[in-house]
Amino acid sequence: MSKDKTRKILLSLPLIPVAIAFFMLAATLFPFSDKGMAGTAALVEQTYGYSIEADGKPMVYFKEIGDSLSFQEILPMDSGKAVTTVLTEGCWVNDMPLMPSCRGRILVPDCNPQADSMMLIVNSRIHECIKKETERQRRILRRKADKAAELDYYLGTHSVQDDGFNSMAEYAVRIQAEKKKTKRLIAVLEKALDTGHTTIKRHTTYNLITLGTGKKTSRTACLETGEKYTHGFITVQTKDRKVPSDAAAIYINRVIRLHAATCDTVFAAGICGTGTRGFSPEKARTMISGGHAADAGKHDMPHLLVPNGSPVFSKYGFFLGISKDGRILDVRKKKDTDNSKRQ
Repeated sequence: MSKDKTRKILLSLPLIPVAIAFFMLAATLFPFSDKGMAGTAALVEQTYGYSIEADGKPMVYFKEIGDSLSFQEILPMDSGKAVTTVLTEGCWVNDMPLMPSCRGRILVPDCNPQADSMMLIVNSRIHECIKKETERQRRILRRKADKAAELDYYLGTHSVQDDGFNSMAEYAVRIQAEKKKTKRLIAVLEKALDTGHTTIKRHTTYNLITLGTGKKTSRTACLETGEKYTHGFITVQTKDRKVPSDAAAIYINRVIRLHAATCDTVFAAGICGTGTRGFSPEKARTMISGGHAADAGKHDMPHLLVPNGSPVFSKYGFFLGISKDGRILDVRKKKDTDNSKRQ
C-alpha cells in the first residue's frame, strides 16, 4: 500500500465515529407508523402513602400531607396502610438511540410532584406537626365520646321494639370502635413524640398494567430510576427490564427538537379515559387521536382522549413531545437528576 493511501486512511479514521454518531442521530428522527405510535403508550399504576417512623420503625400511616401540614386519613400501623392510587399514561423511552430494547423504561407524570418539598418542610418541623395532629385527634376523640354518650342514653331509654333501634345499636358499636382506634392513635403519636429520631417517609409503588388473556389485566412491578425530567415527569423501569412484544420506544432527542406550527395537524397515542372517574384498566385501549397545534405550544385534542403523558406526533409520524394539560411539552432530563436508583 502506498504512503498516500495509508495517509488518506489515517486521515479518514476520525470521520468514522462522526459518521456513526450522525447516523444514530438521524435514526432517531425516523417517523412512527400508526401501529408504532400506539405501541409507545403504557398504562402505569402509581400508589403512594406516608408513614411516621420513630427510630426507623413505622408507627402510623397516612394518605396525604394537607395544606396546613396535617396528616390526612391517619391510621395506626396495625390498622393497615392509607394510600392513594392513581392511574397514569406513560410512554416507553430509550436512553440511547438505536437500542434494540428500552429495557423497560417508561416516562410518566409524577402523580405527586410536591411530595419531596412537602416532606422537607414537615421533617424540619416534625415535632410541631405531630403535636398539632395529636391535638386534632384529641378533639376528634371528644366529639366521638359525646356521640357515644348520646347513643348510650338513647339505647338506655328505648327498647328493641322501637323503630330504628337496631340501626342505632349498630351505629353505637361503630362509634365505640372508632373511639377505641382514636385512643390508640393518640397513644402512638405521643410515643412518637418521646422518641429521639422521628421522621416522615414516603412509600411509592409502580405497576405496569397490561391486558392479558381473557381481557384480564396483569401487573408488572416497576422501580424508580431516580431520573427526573422537566414539567414534573420521572422514569420508572419494569423490575424484570422486559417490555411487551408490541411496545415501541421513543428516544427523546437532546440535539434536534421538532415543533409543530400553529394549525399543523398533530396526532397523539392516548389511553382513553385514563385518570377519569370510572376508568377501568380492563377496558383500557390506546387510540390515535388527531387534532391541530395551537398557539403557545397548545393543542385542541380533548383530555379524555389524550390524557397527561400521551406522546404527540406530527402528521408524518415524527415525535414532537408529551401532552400535559392541553400542551405539547418538550420534556428534558434534568441535569441534577439522581441516577443512584438506575437499573
